[in-house]
Formats: sequence, structure tokens, C-alpha cells
Amino acid sequence: IVELEFRWAANARIHWAQVALTPTALPAPRTVRLAAVHFVPRSARTPEARRAAFVPLIADAGRQRADFVVLPEVVTFGGGSTYAGVAEPIPGPSTEFFGALAKEHNLYLVPGLVEREGHLIYNVAVLIGPDGRLIGKYRKICLPRAEIEAGITPGHEYPVFPTRFGTVGL
Repeated sequence: IVELEFRWAANARIHWAQVALTPTALPAPRTVRLAAVHFVPRSARTPEARRAAFVPLIADAGRQRADFVVLPEVVTFGGGSTYAGVAEPIPGPSTEFFGALAKEHNLYLVPGLVEREGHLIYNVAVLIGPDGRLIGKYRKICLPRAEIEAGITPGHEYPVFPTRFGTVGL
């Protein structure tokens, strides 16, 4: 069954053409170690301090041979800050910081950040590879009311990214 759901786009149209389902061989099984970090650095007041608070947690995941580590949303936001105040370009200071950690521990890292592009601000998840480079980003599409009221702009794409163990979406 192939389904498509499309909403909230005035005067929009969808046209499907030459849709085909093609049989393919199953991929070889693989084991991937995933880690999710559930942590809020409440005492950290600056984006730099909030990033630094994750260093030991990422190192611990690395010691446990995690392949893929997911951090919380908007890790640089908190402690009286505003989204606009912590928004940064992607790539930028946070992707460089977390890129060094991903490389040091040879893992994929997904920090949630606040991106500034021109006058727009997005809630993003970025994928950083084990070489420390930015692979891509996902701009959150379904925003809670508080983020909308605070000036966050919704994204409009569901990108997927290649990794050494398969294609992933954020």
C-alpha cells in the first residue's frame, strides 16, 4: 500500500507519474549501536557551556562503542536564552564543536540546534559523520505553538542521509 497525505498548502497540486515498485534483494544484516542522550544542562547558561556539558556523555557513548548518538533538541537553548539569541548558521560553531567529538569517537552524532539563515530561525537536527563533517540537516516541520510564537519557522522537507550502515532520516 502506498499512501500520500498532503495538507496545508493553498493552491497546491500533486501529480504522480510513472510510479513503480521494483523488487530488490534484501540487504545483508548489520548491527548498529544506537545511543540517545536524555539530558538537560540546567546550570549551563551559555551555548558554549551547554555544548560542553555533553562532552562526557558523548565520550561515554563512544566508550560503549555507539555508532549513532542522538542528543536532545535545541541543546544550546535554555537558562533564560531566546531562540533568536542562540540561533547560528549551519555549519557554524556548534557543528564544528560536535564535529570534533564525532571524529574523536568515530561515531555519527545528531545534535538538535537552532539555525539562523538570513532572517529566519529553524529548529534543526543535524547529522555529523564520524569524520567530523556535516552530512545534512532536518528542519523540524511540525512545531509546537510555543516555538511558532517564539519565531521558529517550520521546515518543508524530509531529507534522508547516507551512513556507513544505511540511509537514515532524522
